[in-house]
Amino acid sequence: MRSTIVHLSTDYKNRYYRTHYGVAASDDLVQTWKALAAGRSDVTVKQFTHSWAQKSVIMTIKGTTKPKEIVVIGGHLDSTIGNTQEESIAPGADDDA
Repeated sequence: MRSTIVHLSTDYKNRYYRTHYGVAASDDLVQTWKALAAGRSDVTVKQFTHSWAQKSVIMTIKGTTKPKEIVVIGGHLDSTIGNTQEESIAPGADDDA
């Protein structure tokens, strides 16, 4: 978990949802999760397309004890910034890590 937080808060200038950095963070995260889920038939990973550039990343893990029950855990991938310029600095570690 720590390496993911460090990666997301240092490898992108910002993760604002309308920037190419935000798109790259989503694309990177979906590939990371797919690699972690490789070989598991109980796990699916996909992206959800919005009207804005950055996609949401959704991982579903089917349980074995109570597979019909649903537990939802959420978070946000984007970072918040005061202005919306592509090159603004907002790595996100202070708002969601």
